[in-house]
Amino acid sequence: MKKWKIYLFLLGMSFLLGSMGVQAEVSFAKAPGKDKMKETLHWFHPRLDFSTQYDDNIFLEPANEQDGFIFTTSPGLSIFVPFDGDRHLFSLDYQVDFLNFSEFGSQDFVAQSVRGTLDFNFPKFYVINSDMFRRTSLRSDTEFTERVDRNENTYNFAIGTKDWNRFSFETGYNLFFTFYDDDSLDSIDRYEHVVRATGYYRLFTKTKALLEYSHGFLIYPDDTNNRDGDYDQISAGLTGELFTRMVGTAKAGYQNRDYDNGQDLSNLVVDLSVTEYFSPETSLTVAYTRTAIESVFVTNDFYFTDYVSATLDQKLFWNLNGVLGFSYQTNDYDETVTVDSVTGARNDDLYGVKAGVTYPFREWLTTGVEYNYYDRSSNFDDFDYNDNRVMWKVSAKY
Repeated sequence: MKKWKIYLFLLGMSFLLGSMGVQAEVSFAKAPGKDKMKETLHWFHPRLDFSTQYDDNIFLEPANEQDGFIFTTSPGLSIFVPFDGDRHLFSLDYQVDFLNFSEFGSQDFVAQSVRGTLDFNFPKFYVINSDMFRRTSLRSDTEFTERVDRNENTYNFAIGTKDWNRFSFETGYNLFFTFYDDDSLDSIDRYEHVVRATGYYRLFTKTKALLEYSHGFLIYPDDTNNRDGDYDQISAGLTGELFTRMVGTAKAGYQNRDYDNGQDLSNLVVDLSVTEYFSPETSLTVAYTRTAIESVFVTNDFYFTDYVSATLDQKLFWNLNGVLGFSYQTNDYDETVTVDSVTGARNDDLYGVKAGVTYPFREWLTTGVEYNYYDRSSNFDDFDYNDNRVMWKVSAKY
């Protein structure tokens, strides 16, 4: 009963903080001599999200599923500071997620994330810096069968030129690393460095052709099985307005992956994400990705994935916004392994369906409900599961 009181209090605070934000804006707007303070306050955007989710298979088990409610409270703060006549931008965002399980208190945990950008926009070129740090234990989009505490960080740098005789150029550097709290997982701590170069040619006013090359370095500092490696990838495609009312990027190419222990790969890669705007009320986003991903499953260095999704966004009556989505993914592993008397090269098929609606009570306050269904079918039966989730969410922001 005490836990319910806490969540009711936090929900009430979300409404209160949102109201205070609107009242503060009105009072500063009316007060003489407060323009500078009002402008400064508009750099800061606090928010508070609260959600209640019912999950009928919390541990994603193939049998003997256990259900329960998950309550998530997520305060956050965004800071946007444009400077030099709004040509350049510094931004910072921090969020903390408090997750509480109604039936399994041992699963309660706290996740944190910090994002920062520093972008420069000069007359003939631009510079982009971004970094995101996550402290998490979520198993979503991982191969883990239980939560694993870890730190993850992604840094991106790019410098590019503006159009010159239809041509432009961009080069960049990306760094990803992940470190696990459990010392027994030191062997899969990982750095991934990527350097890349992209050339663009403007075919039409809003459409560019591109040619891209990237080289990646894979480093496992505590691994003793020669897992380090590198890869080369070259891609070509289009970006911008691909057709009337359709925008996005479509590119395809070839990747060669070379590991010190001999687990090599050469295969076609694809990266496509396009949105068709049928009307101001209706849009459809389609995505397809084909690539190799680093693996933590037994002795596999990687798995190859094909992922396709479609999401329909629709403005409905009474100011409601609806979303309907579907996804399918297949993961193919290269190494033959044995798990619980099953021997073979693992293959997984994953399906996902989502449907939801959101309603904005005010500019600063929205609520919504969403249903998600997930299914994984594997030739290793221990990794099969299906999962239904229903979530209600309230978001207040200033």
